[in-house]
Amino acid sequence: MNYRIYRTPLPERSLQNSSERTEAQLSKLGLLDGASEVESVSGNPADLTLRATYEGRYVNRTALELAELLDSQSITELTVAPVNGQSELDGYYVVDDVVDFSREHPQSDRIMHVETDLSRKGSRAEYRRAVRCLVTQPDPGNVFGNGTEALVGVPVDSTRVRWYDRSFTDSEPADVVETVSARFGDVDLYDARDVQETLGEEPVLVYKSASYDSEGDVDVGVWDTHGETDSLDEDGIVQWSRVFDPAHDPREDDEFVVGNGLIRLWLQDGPAENLRAEEWDDTADEWSAVNLPESEWTLVETDLTRIGAVGVEAQLVFVDNTEEFIVDVRLERGYERPQFLLPTSDPMPSGLEELLEPIANEAAYVTKATLGLVARTELRS
Repeated sequence: MNYRIYRTPLPERSLQNSSERTEAQLSKLGLLDGASEVESVSGNPADLTLRATYEGRYVNRTALELAELLDSQSITELTVAPVNGQSELDGYYVVDDVVDFSREHPQSDRIMHVETDLSRKGSRAEYRRAVRCLVTQPDPGNVFGNGTEALVGVPVDSTRVRWYDRSFTDSEPADVVETVSARFGDVDLYDARDVQETLGEEPVLVYKSASYDSEGDVDVGVWDTHGETDSLDEDGIVQWSRVFDPAHDPREDDEFVVGNGLIRLWLQDGPAENLRAEEWDDTADEWSAVNLPESEWTLVETDLTRIGAVGVEAQLVFVDNTEEFIVDVRLERGYERPQFLLPTSDPMPSGLEELLEPIANEAAYVTKATLGLVARTELRS
């Protein structure tokens, strides 16, 4: 059976639960054949042992993707489920040990291993997904508009959607403001500012996921293109790799793609036309280019600062012939445009403003949304 951990596929037979592992250990000791000698088997085993062996095409890309996911500081409560169907392993898990990322042979990357232990957090029956917000209006703020909404995106097939305060003692109904159609699913948008007066500056949007395997379909992501223009090769195999470590070095051309299924930004440090954008055309079922004006401003550095499931943040450094300017960017789940924000009080140069305006979100508020879990027993109202 083929499994995924979050959105990353695992090679076959990568997962072993604690009972299977103990049985294998006892078998090696001869205890399953009636032998009387007893040797200690390590106590307090993890619920799952992950031993993934990668070989073949793009082995170094896929193995590194898994290693970065398991080491992520932002995406820590991971779904484990088959690609199709259900299994007894389905659930939410957390990494319980150091991640071992190694080559089969030191001088070759033809076969690579990723190993760690996973502890089961719980099930969908025990936990709800929780989008925790910290709604603020940055100063100096967004030069591209003064929109008053602070939208939070949730997969459209989610149920039991409700707002809570940060302590989960009070709650309010959640009303859909808008539904948008992303590449891999629709997203309902809710306005956190609707409940600020009653639930405070840090409201939490709680929902039950439709399934383990569907989680992540409409999340924000970062990809290393490895210099390829298409995510799939000529055989339909994924040749881009997903990035979960903000310190990741893109393997070719210093190029990242940041996207959420509604818009994707091509961020390449240095050459001409190094900032590009595409929006998803749900009718045509394809990406279409967003026209950006010609500009003397060039992106020279992309610093990823946070890669979360519902929001990705980066700092972009632009230069023209005379000066350098830094812009903060945040793309959230369900947003048709990223937010560009000023980290200092210096005004944005007019030429740079013209370059970014066609793809700029007009919202003046930032949600700082992060995704986690909350136990059903904590939901008191």
